[in-house]
Amino acid sequence: MNKLTSMTLREHSVSDIGALSWLRWLAAVARYRQEVAHLCAILRLWALRARQRRQLLAMSPHLLRDIGLSRYDAEHEARKPFWQS
Repeated sequence: MNKLTSMTLREHSVSDIGALSWLRWLAAVARYRQEVAHLCAILRLWALRARQRRQLLAMSPHLLRDIGLSRYDAEHEARKPFWQS
């Protein structure tokens, strides 16, 4: 193997290592992005539950009857923590 071929192979392997670390970095960013998106979805769900439970408490007995709930049922649902379905 001559000097030129040896140097080309060495440079090629260094660029492959750089490409692999770049791919690992991209994969890690993709995983992080998925985890953040999942966390955001959970936070939105929790906010929705909390808002709906506050709205249940604010409903009149007439509206509660219309949706088939008693005041007790509405208060029982509203007492649940926002993370509990």
